[in-house]
Amino acid sequence: MMLFSPPMVSLSPSPDQFSIGPAIRCLLSYSEDLCDCAIDVEVIERAVLLTGYASSDWAVARAIEIVAGFTSRRVVCRIHVAS
Repeated sequence: MMLFSPPMVSLSPSPDQFSIGPAIRCLLSYSEDLCDCAIDVEVIERAVLLTGYASSDWAVARAIEIVAGFTSRRVVCRIHVAS
């Protein structure tokens, strides 16, 4: 008779799931290039969603660049340029 133990599966979320959002928020808030922007970050499964307002298209591109350089997750941008 052979006994097999069930595979060990972690039911708790990975630490990355909860720490990546605050880490990205800090990176964006301390970037001098984005000081006049209001950008929120939400981590949804395998993507990072950016929402809010930026002062220019260049600031939006800079925010995406910062996030993409920090994580391998897909970056979804819904930042509006304030006129």
